[in-house]
Amino acid sequence: MVNKISWKAKTLQTRVSPEALKLVCISFLALYFELALIRYTNSTIQVVEYFNNFMILSAILGLGFGSLIVRSGKDFFKYFFVIALAVVGLITFFNSFGYHNVDPNQIFWVGTYADEKKNISVPLVIVLVFIGNFSFFSPIGYKLGELLDRFENRLEGYAYDLLGSLLGMSAFVLLSYLRVSPSGWFFLGGTLAFLLLLKNRLWILVGSIICFAGMILITTLLEKGLWSPYYKVTFQPYHQKISGKNEYLGFGIRVDKLRIQDALKFSPALEKSYLAPYIPYYQLPHQFRPPGRTLILGGGSGNDAAMALMNEAERVTVVEVDPVILEQGFVTHPHRPYRDQRVRIINDDARSYLRRSRENYDLILMNALDSHLQVPGLSTLRLESYMYTVEAFRDVKRLMNPQSIFMVHLSSTRKWMGERLYWSMTEAFGKEPVMLTTKGSPWSSIAFGVGPEGIFDTPRSNDKFPIVHIDPGPMRKLKSGTVLATDDWPHLYLSHPTLPNTYIIVLTALLVFTFAIFRFAIRPGEIIYHLRFFLLGAGFMLLETRSITKSAAMFGSTWIVNAVVIGSILSVVFLANLLVWKERWNISSPLCYAGLFIGLIVGYATPIEFILAYSWGWRVLFVGAWLSFPIFFASILFSRAFQKAKYPHAAFGVNLIGFAVGGVLEYASLIFGLQVLYLIALGIYGLVMVCSPRTVS
Repeated sequence: MVNKISWKAKTLQTRVSPEALKLVCISFLALYFELALIRYTNSTIQVVEYFNNFMILSAILGLGFGSLIVRSGKDFFKYFFVIALAVVGLITFFNSFGYHNVDPNQIFWVGTYADEKKNISVPLVIVLVFIGNFSFFSPIGYKLGELLDRFENRLEGYAYDLLGSLLGMSAFVLLSYLRVSPSGWFFLGGTLAFLLLLKNRLWILVGSIICFAGMILITTLLEKGLWSPYYKVTFQPYHQKISGKNEYLGFGIRVDKLRIQDALKFSPALEKSYLAPYIPYYQLPHQFRPPGRTLILGGGSGNDAAMALMNEAERVTVVEVDPVILEQGFVTHPHRPYRDQRVRIINDDARSYLRRSRENYDLILMNALDSHLQVPGLSTLRLESYMYTVEAFRDVKRLMNPQSIFMVHLSSTRKWMGERLYWSMTEAFGKEPVMLTTKGSPWSSIAFGVGPEGIFDTPRSNDKFPIVHIDPGPMRKLKSGTVLATDDWPHLYLSHPTLPNTYIIVLTALLVFTFAIFRFAIRPGEIIYHLRFFLLGAGFMLLETRSITKSAAMFGSTWIVNAVVIGSILSVVFLANLLVWKERWNISSPLCYAGLFIGLIVGYATPIEFILAYSWGWRVLFVGAWLSFPIFFASILFSRAFQKAKYPHAAFGVNLIGFAVGGVLEYASLIFGLQVLYLIALGIYGLVMVCSPRTVS
């Protein structure tokens, strides 16, 4: 009996040991600050939100580098607040600049100044932010590696690391849901980091407090606005003197410093103002038939809904992904369209709604559906990427009846964007769309419409808002050379399958960083020993990326879906590690490789879309199992290797660096499509199988 009590006391002591708590805390900070710093950087340096994957890769490299230099014995973590203040200051410094897009093969919208001296080249600012982000996470990586070395049982330490990561992600998701601003993010993370420094000398603690206070002050100065889970949202009222009277015209909505839409007051005053061209722009879809049952994809704050109601729509369904922008339709939009009983609001990703809806609509609209934001996680996709594919338009077609109209408004300065949209719609609907515009259409926008034969020939009224038909002849000449947008290659904003110049520059910098880290932190004789961990990191990164992108296609590119996917991946990894640690389920290595290879081959060769015929619940269960299958076996392989690692900090650091290099390989999807990631992962894990017996005993 005494022995049992002693064993339970020892177990409890192990579970709450200071080392375990510290490891959970530092792992919490690693993922928590990764999410927080990306959000803060996006809101301050607007162009960075098109390159979130570079932020993640630089954070992972920083963590890996910090873990690798544990052998130096110097406590790098005590300088965390000094480095953090410098990085936050650097990010804030770029707040006053505009940016040059120097790549003709890729479109992204950035703010610029008339004074060229205030504009910076996009690749330059991305590289500088990359270096700053790397520096921010290096001391965290050092502390992480140091604490991992304190656990005699490697898998016990790894379990605490995974637990901390899961808690860090969950905490930031909760703060995002509560719409907490950056000062709140950094206060929570900074307080936890300071607790890890308490045993240091007084001068270190005083310096840390000063830097911590400076960091909070800086973030507070720039946080004016409303914080949605996606953006910092700010508003700019529109007024103009008309006939001697100062008329209120509505307000503009900015996300992370860039205008994304307006909430307009449709009135005689607006017709006389500089915003007058927006009236025929929004009126255009209603010129050909009564709106009836209307679906608006990307409804924003309510302009499309307001116009549909003015045209006596029977019922309007609005789908909008951002909850803060959606609320403006209830609270501050001049017409308050979302308070009308005929309007139904869906706060969701538009593609997700298309795939689960079983309704039919008379009019379906997509007006300038663009997010200016990349999908969270290691991906080159934007939030709206899956809305402009052939498969997405087929989803739209399923919700139409024979008399329905579907219309997409698109603005672009690059003709290949319109060509891709034109032929992708043709492929989906089986007929070419008409192209329409109006006088002075904002941003030279063109409407691509599909409907019953001849319906676009006779507008209901074109005296006040004349409509211009655009000749499709030039489009027809380019049919053979146009690359369609598909769920496998959903890149509307890329001229053709290629690696853009900006990516080449930054990826080159990343590879140079990686090589320098290896030269600095790994002895030449140890490279072969660590090769297995490097490859395991690269392969796992590709599995994680494909899970995120596939889930986005199936369930929507929302922050909630992304959080659930990452949380599920961490949970699967935790479960696999627990099974190896506790030796509860002994799966042989050959069986693990067989399960992993089968999962990768099936994932590549079998379209998962057949599950769409089933209910939403069955889809979640099936897709979760489908994507988790190879991740589970890959996680078991890593845990077994890590269990035997002589130096946990080095093995973990090399694994993270491999993860970052896997992020470089992910860019092959820009050329070959997303499914190729399965094949690259298959090749990497094949190398793991070949080299494992000779590199790790």
